[in-house]
Amino acid sequence: MAPSYQSLPVELLSRVAELVHEQDLAFAASPVPRADSPTSNKPGKHVDVTGGTWSYWHGRGIRALAQVDRRSRTAAVPILYQSITAKQTSTLYFRLEVLGEPLGAFVRHVDVDTVYDAHIAPLACALRKLPNLTSVKLGYEVVRDCIACHDEVELPEDFLALKSSMRHALGKVKSLEVDVIGQSSLLKTLVCVDGARLRKLHWVDPEWPSEPDVELECAVRSLVGLVELEVSNLYLQNYDDLRRCPPFPTVLSLVLRGTHGDDHKNLALAHYLAPSVTRLAIYYGVVESPFDDELEPLPRPLLPTLKSLIVEATSCPPVFDHLNLGALEHFKMTHKRACIEFPLDIDEVPFKGAPVRTITLAFRASPLVKASKKVLRLLDAAGVHLVVEQSPLSVPQLKATGRVGGSPANTLAVARRAHSQLVNTLDWARRRADWLDEVDDAPGLHELAHATARLHERYLMDRA
Repeated sequence: MAPSYQSLPVELLSRVAELVHEQDLAFAASPVPRADSPTSNKPGKHVDVTGGTWSYWHGRGIRALAQVDRRSRTAAVPILYQSITAKQTSTLYFRLEVLGEPLGAFVRHVDVDTVYDAHIAPLACALRKLPNLTSVKLGYEVVRDCIACHDEVELPEDFLALKSSMRHALGKVKSLEVDVIGQSSLLKTLVCVDGARLRKLHWVDPEWPSEPDVELECAVRSLVGLVELEVSNLYLQNYDDLRRCPPFPTVLSLVLRGTHGDDHKNLALAHYLAPSVTRLAIYYGVVESPFDDELEPLPRPLLPTLKSLIVEATSCPPVFDHLNLGALEHFKMTHKRACIEFPLDIDEVPFKGAPVRTITLAFRASPLVKASKKVLRLLDAAGVHLVVEQSPLSVPQLKATGRVGGSPANTLAVARRAHSQLVNTLDWARRRADWLDEVDDAPGLHELAHATARLHERYLMDRA
């Protein structure tokens, strides 16, 4: 183990653990598979944390970091135990080592998606005993059976205990996710929370009110501390549905995920749902809704406080070309489909009349593509800063774009581009290896050698 790692203070060790956990999440979402296996499992080989060789039994990541030594485990354990499921509360290890012990203080989130009979009593105990619980996720059946059920309904004793513990936990959480829930169930759930404490609400598969509900609107207005709202899988049939939505006046950040509505409906929904929103993110579903020919005029002024707009879709919605969002400063567009060309032409620059200062484009392309000089000149003249987040295509995306296989001419063109990329990569690797050797960075050389292991195998095969 590198002496520099052993001498790190506790604060930096904790930060290392946080970064390792963030890297775990990034690799989970990345199309590039992670090499979890160490380069060698020879007995007695030195474990090199900074070089990425942490544990021959546990691979890499936050779980492996917890196995390095006592100090590393102290830094990693709070992250390992910050989120648990209802099933985990019924284990013997949880009852003996977590509940009521120092480990229990690390738990911040409990996922109660479903509850089986064997989990009811342990979960009821955990919801009361975990001192720092601040986040809960509730599935449809849990809400129906433990919160939304009528008080006169006779329930088994363990269910009564869980119902009481659930309401106790809801009174102290800052983040709440509820799944597949109608307005009556939502009302009974919101009655249990502390309106001044709750900061984030995630409403999944909502059943929209068939008519305005005064009680629900009062419950929503009591959430004076709520600043983040996320709504997933909402289906809007017409504009009347929008007007029946209860407004969340204190919400500053709104996320619409997988909504089944066109661009006009999504913007109108955001306007009515969060009248004071400053950050709006719209993530379209796998199948985007067709354009509605019978459009109603959007409210004016539309989203007057909105400063940041984030959209994930197959293409930039055309409605953005002429929208007048008077406070908008940042627009980010994430393309779900692979891009063959740069996804912004001179005729497609959005929000020409808005005071936008930054446009961010995130997409996957291979080979890398660049914006045209005309687009750059147009943005520069308007005082707009362009940020490009470009990443390579995964193998399925390459096949979908015809860049793997195909006609001989297409294959030859791809091969020529691959040759250029390979030459540039090898040149970079050689220069980096020289620099690492010059500064005596052994862990860096070890990591670079591990990254080129397959290429070295091809070299040995060619020499054989």
